[in-house]
Amino acid sequence: MNLLKRTLVAEVSASTMTSSVLSSEAPCDNNSKLATSSNPSPGSLTPSAIRNYIIFTIVLPTLFAFILTAGLGTTFIVWLVSHRVQSEETPSGFFMVDEGTGPGGEASLRGLTITSLTSYLVTLVNPLVMALLAYLVALKWLAAQTASGTNGIGYSSELPTPLQYGLMLRLIGADLFSLWDSTRYLIWGSNKRAKTPQSFLVVFITALLSYVLTHAVGGADFWLHNTTSAAVLNVTSRIASPPNYSIAFNDSLCSEWDGGGSNNVCLVSNDGWGEGDPWVSTRGLLVASNSSVDLDMVTLADSDDATVLIPRVTDPDVEFRMSTYGTRVHCQSLNSVCIRDENATKSCANVGARQLPYNISVSAILGDVGGLSVGPTLGFNETQGRLPSNPTTTFLNLQWSSCTHSTFVPPSAAIDAYPNPHINLYARCNITYFRGVVKRRPGGDSRQYVLEQESLTDANMTGILLAPLLYQYVTDMFASNIHANVISDTEVSSVEARLNQELSRLAIGIVGGLFQFAPRLDHIRISARIVGQYQYMSVFLFLILLYAYAFLVLAIVIWGILDFIGGNKHLFQDVALAQLRLSNPMVLVAALFPSSDAPVAPETCAMSLFDEKGTSNVSQRLYMCGNRIYSVQEWNGPGEGMKE
Repeated sequence: MNLLKRTLVAEVSASTMTSSVLSSEAPCDNNSKLATSSNPSPGSLTPSAIRNYIIFTIVLPTLFAFILTAGLGTTFIVWLVSHRVQSEETPSGFFMVDEGTGPGGEASLRGLTITSLTSYLVTLVNPLVMALLAYLVALKWLAAQTASGTNGIGYSSELPTPLQYGLMLRLIGADLFSLWDSTRYLIWGSNKRAKTPQSFLVVFITALLSYVLTHAVGGADFWLHNTTSAAVLNVTSRIASPPNYSIAFNDSLCSEWDGGGSNNVCLVSNDGWGEGDPWVSTRGLLVASNSSVDLDMVTLADSDDATVLIPRVTDPDVEFRMSTYGTRVHCQSLNSVCIRDENATKSCANVGARQLPYNISVSAILGDVGGLSVGPTLGFNETQGRLPSNPTTTFLNLQWSSCTHSTFVPPSAAIDAYPNPHINLYARCNITYFRGVVKRRPGGDSRQYVLEQESLTDANMTGILLAPLLYQYVTDMFASNIHANVISDTEVSSVEARLNQELSRLAIGIVGGLFQFAPRLDHIRISARIVGQYQYMSVFLFLILLYAYAFLVLAIVIWGILDFIGGNKHLFQDVALAQLRLSNPMVLVAALFPSSDAPVAPETCAMSLFDEKGTSNVSQRLYMCGNRIYSVQEWNGPGEGMKE
């Protein structure tokens, strides 16, 4: 078994470490492995080499760092502005940003993703910026060194001391402890430290700003995350080509109406109503029976049960205001107040309804037009030019069969069961016709419609709208629709409410064929979106710090361009080696423990200064003891070859 032996190759103490690196040999000795290349001459660097060096070593990397920081900050601003939403629900002091709601109703806070990426890249590019700073400080060092004496060898207070060099080497790493040590050094009195060269101050100030801004950007990003939240907001947007939602009277229907003689109401003739345009009544019946494909009716409970015409198909996410037509009806049951004479004949003349009963065997709706009872036996064309008032009074004479002869008992005083098997309902109703403005909020439910304003129609329009009702177009439908209610409701008020709603619906529905769609008054799309709430202060602070760091980087690259253009005395390898000495401790290690097989030529890569598998196949191992470091070689014994 071979015995393991260790031989001391080098012993270095802490007290002699600096002198071994910055030794007494000439600083520009070409025989030293860590020496620079031959002394530079003003014309030794071609313009092409200067250009390539600036582009590939200074401009592009630092410009890339600037683009990453300032570019991502600008991207964040553009994203905030382009996705910002306005709403009445927007809280003050916040940017409300549409995060983009997915098909499943989910969304991610993309703004925070951008800021997190930005903060991460700032920490990622900072070492690159500090490495470029090392190049620039190396230029200043070489410039001061050249100015200090012939052949670049001489004493100058602009050259760093060993302590200052050590501090600069640590500052290039821009960590907290190096900044602390350098700050302590700078606040020493002049009797304790040497004069500080400009290169040291540049490194210190830049490293301090870089460290503070880098971590401040991270802190601002953390605050931004802490103050940002998600919320569901009704987001508004304009519609490029909005549909026509308003409802307007089709004037072409009355284009040939002269309004003279007995023909005092448009669409009314001796043959009835709308006989010349049968599609008008057909479409009206479809609307009244809720069978129309384009028109619908809605009863607004908040507007005293007014019924208005609305488009059947609308975008549920659109808020709009539309003009339309509507009705409102108030009915009073008369059965309990009408009287019977000695022949058991009932009459409502005592309450001003001399038209009732009209007929005990059929249902009818009668209208009071200028004191005349317009209905089945008297049409509008027989009123000698009289027009209805608005509101207009109508009388209901509704008839049903109980299908029994003696067992049916009326549940309320709203109806009579006489003579059996007939059931009769008498009522007086005031019908108001109006043109209104309706606002529709998103959702499509009838509760989303609000009647904002209304104005009564004139006498001519009231006559046109009332005519089909008095020509009995919906009488049978009306009686059928309320039949179940009147024979089951036990309260007169309940029957009256049902009369109000149903007559209002049918009165406006039957005239649906008179209208056509027109442009809405205004519109806006409102959709529920998941939005991010970004606080103003945290956003502004993040952007201010980010741009401050970006312009620090830009200042470094501008400084580098100017210095390289004006400092063309220095060779590329001079700057590269000087930069290595400022940014890479491996250069110092190579000087402390030189390898006999390492290349003699100056190198710009610190790892090439070491030769762990040279021609002698000898590897060095370091051994620490107190303030000493030993370099040890290891082998298996004499004559058996070296081993690692």
